[in-house]
Amino acid sequence: MENGTGWIDYQFLAESLLIIDQYVPSDDAPLFLLHSFHAVHLPLNPPDEIVAPYLENPAINGDPARVAYAGMVTWVDHAVGLMVDAYKAKGMWESALVVVTSDNGGAIYGGDYYLTGEFFEPLFGGANNAPLRGGKTANFEGGIRTVAFASGGIIPPAMAGTTWNGYVHISDW
Repeated sequence: MENGTGWIDYQFLAESLLIIDQYVPSDDAPLFLLHSFHAVHLPLNPPDEIVAPYLENPAINGDPARVAYAGMVTWVDHAVGLMVDAYKAKGMWESALVVVTSDNGGAIYGGDYYLTGEFFEPLFGGANNAPLRGGKTANFEGGIRTVAFASGGIIPPAMAGTTWNGYVHISDW
């Protein structure tokens, strides 16, 4: 936001939505879109409107890192929803495979962050990987295990809405 271009994740979302909007569906040239969010990574610098719902949340207890992190996670969920809506509006949802995953557990290490325009000294990254120990940059399970899901019209109806608690490696994809 420092150079007047707006929050980086707003820019990335706008570009992904533009790509979806301008894509001409074709069996010969399927769309592959990788959208990597910067939100939920340090520095925790969400715009004020994203954190506003969490400023008075008693479960967060005023912790600026948790407030910022909660707002960023909620925004990621909202952004994924906007992309899904764009696929549906374009008539692409029935042949879509959307995978949402992370490369690691949540950040619990220090880093600079801003909340409602106020700078806070480096504190913890705001994530909570409980009941697992550790977080991003650690080899404990809190740093290497993460949740993921797949959705889209290409998912067989018998598999839609099912869960699986197992291990998947990138080579499985």
